[in-house]
Amino acid sequence: MLSSSPTVPAHSAAPSKLFLLGLLAAVFAVNVIDVFAPLLYPEIAATFGVTVGTATQLTAFSSIAGVITGLALSAFSLRFRYKTLLTTGVFAVVICVLGVFLAPNFLFAQIFYALNGVGSVMVAVMASTLIGELYPMEKKAKRISLILSVSTFAAIIGNPITGWIANTGEITSWRSTLLWFMIPVTFASLMLVVFLVPNKPRPLQLPTQKEPFMNGYKNILTNKSAVACLANGFMAWFFFANNTFASAFLKTVFGVPPFLRSLLPLLGGSLLIAGMFTGGLLVNSVGRKRLAIYTAVPATIFSVIGYPLSIFIPNIWVVVCTRLIAGFIGGMPMVAGTSLILEQVPKLRGTLMSLSSVMAGLGAASGVLVAATVLNIINDPVIAYPVAMVTLGIGGLVGVLILVLFAKDPVKKTNT
Repeated sequence: MLSSSPTVPAHSAAPSKLFLLGLLAAVFAVNVIDVFAPLLYPEIAATFGVTVGTATQLTAFSSIAGVITGLALSAFSLRFRYKTLLTTGVFAVVICVLGVFLAPNFLFAQIFYALNGVGSVMVAVMASTLIGELYPMEKKAKRISLILSVSTFAAIIGNPITGWIANTGEITSWRSTLLWFMIPVTFASLMLVVFLVPNKPRPLQLPTQKEPFMNGYKNILTNKSAVACLANGFMAWFFFANNTFASAFLKTVFGVPPFLRSLLPLLGGSLLIAGMFTGGLLVNSVGRKRLAIYTAVPATIFSVIGYPLSIFIPNIWVVVCTRLIAGFIGGMPMVAGTSLILEQVPKLRGTLMSLSSVMAGLGAASGVLVAATVLNIINDPVIAYPVAMVTLGIGGLVGVLILVLFAKDPVKKTNT
């Protein structure tokens, strides 16, 4: 069997199916909004009279808000009931959608869209932490793959619906996607969380007076492997910023309309889910660190290689095919990486996962800002997008190298 250092007794009651369903509803709600801005950056930019590069700041500011939220949760997450945090996170996304829909200018859109980062971090931290705390070792990777798959499924169905509603040719048609899709879906998810997640006391351990929460930071930051996982998370999300620009690339370089642009995430997301479930099955046998490294390298290369190739082979299928290959492979390191960091400091999972969300937010914001700067500096989009994507890809490979050199897999196989 697999062993680690559990923080809950072995005889603790397993989570109910309603609890898992409510958790999945929360994850779905905070991820379905994520497809909106990246898919429709050109249309949003046209509405508010800004450049596409400036419009991508919506995602950057959302990531920064997520960083602030993650810092707060790292100190106080253990002091609140999990239902309170889950509900608050989904509620923040509901307000985000309403605010962006009513925004009279780009500044207001930025302010309200930042709530997306707040809600996403709250739900993501609690989802991964509770899986680590409440499920036995042999089931954790499968539950993580399920959570990640639901977040991807939200994008799979969100992209074509959003693209179809917005594909009217009207300059403000992106608001219709919020009114007829995002608002009802996020509100329905909020109701599922309210009614399905049981209102029980938090299952997480509380800090005692003998162990103030600042000791948690010290224990994590003096653990070389945990720090390596955090650094890898930063670089991974720096690289993931390439997804933010994929739709804009198809629009700017190949003139693809919103609905057709939404089909690539649909296909890629389906393959990503397949990769996630594959990763969930392989984690325990291959090992967390090993699986993360062996799959992250080809996934990163295939994600970005199509863009520079498009300079010499100006065919949309070059980019599409390489990204689809990356989609399947990329699902495996996502599950393996999450499983790896979750077991670094078992007694401080809440704090570590909150810090992980901080690093993810900083990485995502940095990646978006760096790539947006490249797009604004280089006037020719045929050259600008490949340069931006390759830059992000190099960052992703640096993150893998950090895992190779400094991270350890604390989960060992033992005979019983």
